[in-house]
Amino acid sequence: MDIGHLRHVRWVKDDDPKSQINDKPELKQNNKSAAQNRWIAYNKMRGQYASAMEHAAPEAFWVDKTKCSHADENRRIQIPTLNPYAEGISAVKAIAIAQAEGQKIYTINKANAQMARQKLPTL
Repeated sequence: MDIGHLRHVRWVKDDDPKSQINDKPELKQNNKSAAQNRWIAYNKMRGQYASAMEHAAPEAFWVDKTKCSHADENRRIQIPTLNPYAEGISAVKAIAIAQAEGQKIYTINKANAQMARQKLPTL
């Protein structure tokens, strides 16, 4: 499943740099205004949510957790005598699994792209 396109109407209600909401240090980076950074953070969050729905929706519809083994919110295995349930996968879930297993997660951008390319194995 791929959520290829979502349409949202969004805007920043307060773009005044002197406002309290725009006076946080983490919002004053990347040579962008606080309002722009708030807008970027919101859009990243929406993208992560859409990615998570790519695995959560099929699991919610097609997995009967009363007939299979699964972990609860606290990672405790429920019904360990049954086979594990089939899981959906998404980019967000794959990153979370890799991170839980101790894999390094990199954010590649223009500033570090050349260095990242050098670390990738060649085929």
